[in-house]
Amino acid sequence: MTGYRIYTTAHDKVVHARDILAEFPKDVAKDLPDYFDAWVPEAASPAPTEGTKPVRFLLDLSGSMRGRPIMSLLSAMRNEGDRLDAAGVPFEILGFTTSAWRGGQSRKEWSEAGHPAMPGRTTDLLHVVFKGMDESWSDCRNLFSVCFKEGFLKENIDGEALEWARARAETDMEESCLVMVSDGTPCCESTKALNPPSFLDDHLNQVLDAMEGDGVAFKRVRMGVSTNPKAKSLREGTDIPCREDGVRDWADIVQIARAKLHGSDEDPPPLRMGGGEDIPMNPISNALSEAVAEASRRLAAKPDNDASFSI
Repeated sequence: MTGYRIYTTAHDKVVHARDILAEFPKDVAKDLPDYFDAWVPEAASPAPTEGTKPVRFLLDLSGSMRGRPIMSLLSAMRNEGDRLDAAGVPFEILGFTTSAWRGGQSRKEWSEAGHPAMPGRTTDLLHVVFKGMDESWSDCRNLFSVCFKEGFLKENIDGEALEWARARAETDMEESCLVMVSDGTPCCESTKALNPPSFLDDHLNQVLDAMEGDGVAFKRVRMGVSTNPKAKSLREGTDIPCREDGVRDWADIVQIARAKLHGSDEDPPPLRMGGGEDIPMNPISNALSEAVAEASRRLAAKPDNDASFSI
């Protein structure tokens, strides 16, 4: 993109979540999936999948997602995976963060080179594959647990993450949709301190504009949207809002339900949401299903696809 610069890519990594989990101590690698299984409710009433196209998800794994936001997102993402897998819809799940806070090895190289002005992005990217398009969902379903390791969620360079996801689509057997979930704007303290203030935001907007111009079937779920309509702007035609208070309230309901169940001497039954149960549907689940449906409609309506498709 014009005006966007990268100081070095030497320390960027693309890693499968399975390999990350394998590096954890054995007790942690065992306990994290168990904890996730105990917390995540199952969807009692999955949304319909008729007409859904292959889809690639891109998840924001930044530090601002810690706590209830990441738990709610991964709960929704696992139920969305169950829904698509049961319908035989191909899908891929990716995540993006950084390997270090405030730059890491990239920032160190810049410093050792004499602090050249306007260096561009000076942080080490970490892009994570949770499930490849051709991988079995049952083999990948518990890999989200790596996100609960203390310190795993760091900074986020959204524009480059989108470019990475788009590049992976080049090898798809069938054209796919792209659904992104994020809770704000790009954030990298090292890069922001050494470049114009809007450097990362400008690049993200350039990438979004380019995707729109190329006709990419893209939707973005914007988490953390305030009840104040002026607090955070939404990109018209692209963004699906998921309000912060709705996510927070849902997570609190789940925590209360878990506490009641685990107060029993018997093995607690699995938590279920939706379908008239005590736990309502996760608002991120609803937003994800809406994003997938809208992106599928957009893909089906392209000239080289079946424009008669409808949901």
